Amino acid sequence: MFDIEKTSIFLQDKIYLGDAVLSLGIRYDAVETPDKPLLNEKFLERNGYPNNAAFDYDTIQPRFGFNWDATERLFGDRDRIASATLRGGYGLFAGRIPNVWYSNAYTRSGGLSDYVKVYGWDSKLPSFRCGNVGDGTVGPMPAGDPSFFWMGPNSNYCIPSSAYFNDAQGTHPDFEAPSSWRMNLALDLVTAKGYEITVEYNHDDVDQGVFYHDAGLTKTGTLADGRGTYYGKGDYIMTNTDKGGAEAYTFSVRKSFDNGLSVYSAYSSVDAKDVYPLTSSQAESAYGYTQRWDGENMDAARSSFMSDSKLIVGLEYRTQWWGDNETRISALYIKKDGEPYSISFDEPGYNSVTGNSKFYADYSLAYVPSGASDANVVFSSASVANDVMAHINSTALAKYKGTYAPRNAFTNPDYDRLDIRITQEIPAFRDHKFIVYFDLLNVMNMLDDEDGRVFEYGYNNSRQILVSGTDSEGRFLISGVDDDDSLYLQDGDGQSRWQLQMGLKYRF
Repeated sequence: MFDIEKTSIFLQDKIYLGDAVLSLGIRYDAVETPDKPLLNEKFLERNGYPNNAAFDYDTIQPRFGFNWDATERLFGDRDRIASATLRGGYGLFAGRIPNVWYSNAYTRSGGLSDYVKVYGWDSKLPSFRCGNVGDGTVGPMPAGDPSFFWMGPNSNYCIPSSAYFNDAQGTHPDFEAPSSWRMNLALDLVTAKGYEITVEYNHDDVDQGVFYHDAGLTKTGTLADGRGTYYGKGDYIMTNTDKGGAEAYTFSVRKSFDNGLSVYSAYSSVDAKDVYPLTSSQAESAYGYTQRWDGENMDAARSSFMSDSKLIVGLEYRTQWWGDNETRISALYIKKDGEPYSISFDEPGYNSVTGNSKFYADYSLAYVPSGASDANVVFSSASVANDVMAHINSTALAKYKGTYAPRNAFTNPDYDRLDIRITQEIPAFRDHKFIVYFDLLNVMNMLDDEDGRVFEYGYNNSRQILVSGTDSEGRFLISGVDDDDSLYLQDGDGQSRWQLQMGLKYRF
């Protein structure tokens, strides 16, 4: 258990300058964890700094924005434009850190905790390997001890022979809150015929991002394609990076007609980059489940959560077929590109081709052979070479022959869906009304079982080139190809099936 103290102060003022309004603001955020994590003396001895730095940082975030009625200045007396507003802003923005990121330093200190014994991979350290000399003694699980919730009531465990069991996770003493410099510029137009048009541009530059570093990472050699081999201790430290950012363009049009019909359409294009996707709660898995080529020499790459482009079209029709009881029919169509994914080696066992178990197996970015005689690889047979090269030459991998494809260089299949809603008001008493609604979700899938489905590579990763390891010269031993590894139909939230639902609301 640990406490988190947060302080936030925000000041803003508006200045009116004729047709323009200027907003000036500043936000101050401070976070502190009063109690330090447990000190792991072995960590301090190995790395030269302690693992138990508490969180203690503050962020000053200056911002400004403007809103300018630019109708006369930009369009003068042109009758086609009824109004034009130019708006925008720039400033520093810091997000809220998930509490679980704080907790890693407290729950994985590597000392005075039985948790790490379960995951003690070093045979020289106490673990469940209770038969080895120096590992400790065996005894029954202490009654009522909640730290053993993962074990059965009759399980035995190792009583450690020292206060230190394993590696540790911590926070760098100079860690700063994640923050980005953000810029926005938009033009809102209303035409004389009532069309509402918006053109918008957004740009983000990472000021302080999150980066996980293994304090014990050591380079031990080099493989044939130039990537290093490594030994990692697993002393994970949360620190910062200034790599990453995003850029987005949006265009939208809206129009309401006198006959009750309204239409809306928007198109957006996004390019977002980050270093770590940070999809895991623990530092160990956030570190291990990140595709990489050469250790911690990582550049920002396409974000796992972006779609290159997205189109939205909406229609709505309102009428009153009897009395003042409204009938509303609406439809929403969405078409978007799939999320990015990486192509990696399918590696044997738990170790990556770099020899470091801290880089999880199957997350090493694949080297793409230039041909059957590529000097950096050894095919297990001529038929395997033919199969692998046929796959490479027929896919986007061909672009990267003789090197590797960066993280998230590829894109999952695109996706579209159509949703329809019909609502009808029914009079009750006085001005109260019942509202009956009918929803038909994912019409595309209802009309055709093959449409309206989301296919994605699990964890944005596809292990398409099979390897059995490396030889003494650092060449990759390629044993096969799996062209659709990890491609799954995603339906956890019902996004790949059609649904029908009806309901009744009472409004008073």
